[in-house]
Amino acid sequence: MKSKIIVTAVMVIVMLLPIIAIAQNLPCRTYGGTMNERAHALVQNFSDGSYVMAGFTTMPLDTNLLIVKIDSSGNPLQAKISYGNKTEIATSMIRTSDDGYAITGWTTTYQTSGQNLKANIFVIKLDNNLNVQWGKVYTTNGDFEERAYSIIETFHTGPGYAVVGWTEYSGYNPSPALFILKLFPDGNVQWVKIYNRRTWTMQGWVNTPTEGYDIVELSYLPNFPNGGFAVTGRGLF
Repeated sequence: MKSKIIVTAVMVIVMLLPIIAIAQNLPCRTYGGTMNERAHALVQNFSDGSYVMAGFTTMPLDTNLLIVKIDSSGNPLQAKISYGNKTEIATSMIRTSDDGYAITGWTTTYQTSGQNLKANIFVIKLDNNLNVQWGKVYTTNGDFEERAYSIIETFHTGPGYAVVGWTEYSGYNPSPALFILKLFPDGNVQWVKIYNRRTWTMQGWVNTPTEGYDIVELSYLPNFPNGGFAVTGRGLF
């Protein structure tokens, strides 16, 4: 059995060598200035072949939301920067069915409640020209940290959007709990779900960290004809 495993490994390495030998550098563009910029999401606009990136920049004040549109050759066409006095970071963006865009992430600038500097989830809806149609900030409680990492447009579970991330609310502080936010098309909350993972320890049952990083909509589930969701992320066992 051991010799068979070794032979398989050797075959895989040999087969990879030709691929490595013919690897070539691809065209690359960089965008930004003297400050830090990062892109966390990229979507294509099939109507004109352009691309839109979303992330953050540390220009001009603190860490601000950055949206950049480029043409099919990578030439910059348009850029948008938020002007919050603290932090706004985009983590996920999608192209929507009305030829616009929806972006989610987290912010410490536009807190809805609470006295502590905690991150809250935001969702921004843009039209095809990157003009803001609406923007909302969501939190379970302003004294707890919440962050979003993925957004999708929903159809089978009702028109609107679904956002997944984590919240410290209801979690074993400071351990996060899985957080799913279902929105109507106008950004108003349809429902919120929080899921904790409970683990047995010598001190009894405790909540352990559970974070959501991506979500997909399911068209059908047994006993749920209107579909549901599948979520992936991180859990501490």
